[in-house]
Amino acid sequence: MGARERPSQEALRAKDAQDDPRRDDSVTIRKVVELTFHDTDIRVESTGNGREALLRIAATKPDLVLADVIMPEPSGYEICRAVKSSDHPVPVLLLAGAFEPFDPERAKECGADGHVVKPFESRSLLERALALLESLARAPRPRLPRARRQRSGIAARRAGGR
Repeated sequence: MGARERPSQEALRAKDAQDDPRRDDSVTIRKVVELTFHDTDIRVESTGNGREALLRIAATKPDLVLADVIMPEPSGYEICRAVKSSDHPVPVLLLAGAFEPFDPERAKECGADGHVVKPFESRSLLERALALLESLARAPRPRLPRARRQRSGIAARRAGGR
């Protein structure tokens, strides 16, 4: 690059991403979440951005979603809205840093089931997640026509017996 040339927008974004202190924080938080659920029967899948999260959610049909409110493209609020309006709506816990902006009104509007402030105690996150999963298990399921129930049952057994 010559002395007069300015760096491209892509180069600036890449540099900003490298210098962004949240990048390390998000990797650390993802690792903490994975370790929190390590000794349980809950499998954790984590992603580095919202687009990847939405793709993984659509593919795996999770029972619970944890989404960081400042997750890049789309934000945790937008992920929550997408999950809640999908064919497979599940509980969503939003994660927000103690010094990051959290908008309780926006969380309510997108249908979040709660939020946890980072840094958090692993035990409290586990308890919140288990409570949401238990409430999901107790929730009445819609009755489907008999033929449709049978097809759904076969698909569920193939997908791991849920």
